[in-house]
Amino acid sequence: MKGCPYRTTEDGFEALYGTNYVRPFLFTNLIVPKILASKAPRIVSVSSIGHFLSAIRFDDLFFDKGNRYTEWIAYAQSQTAKILFACELSKRYKSKGLAAFSLHPGVIKKPACAITPEDSAGPVKDHHGDVVDFSGVAFKTLSQGTSTLLVAAFDPTIASESGSYLVDCQIAMDQVNPWATDDTQAEKLWKLTEKLVGQRFD
Repeated sequence: MKGCPYRTTEDGFEALYGTNYVRPFLFTNLIVPKILASKAPRIVSVSSIGHFLSAIRFDDLFFDKGNRYTEWIAYAQSQTAKILFACELSKRYKSKGLAAFSLHPGVIKKPACAITPEDSAGPVKDHHGDVVDFSGVAFKTLSQGTSTLLVAAFDPTIASESGSYLVDCQIAMDQVNPWATDDTQAEKLWKLTEKLVGQRFD
């Protein structure tokens, strides 16, 4: 199965973590005041079922500068981070009317996609080294994949369930690993990320 070779961002972060999580964390927090000023503030974090492969590696976020790098664990960590981010956003701003959600859009079959049906048949290992079988994954069209995002972003009936994870246009907390919705982990990750970006957000 294909993945991304080890590389870093200009700030020295492992690239998948920096691009998929740290960048949205910083950007979102910088514009939160404007979001909260809207009529129905909502933030959606697009994650992946791939989060099941790894929790946050607090003791080694960047894989010992690439010496212990595993491409799919790196990807998974960044997806877990995005779910925890939505949970912490909800906890911090729900009292101000903000609804925050995370979701798995499905695996989208399109020409530009880095993952193809053939790729999914290869061995992928989780953080324990156990092989995870993705051979039965159901690929979606682009329209099908965006549908869950639209529900998360605009459905007024789910606003009260802020902090939830969606799959196939439904709240699907039974399909998210507990490590990705743990309040302690979410707060710990938030504070660690503040240190990484050199800025606090209260």
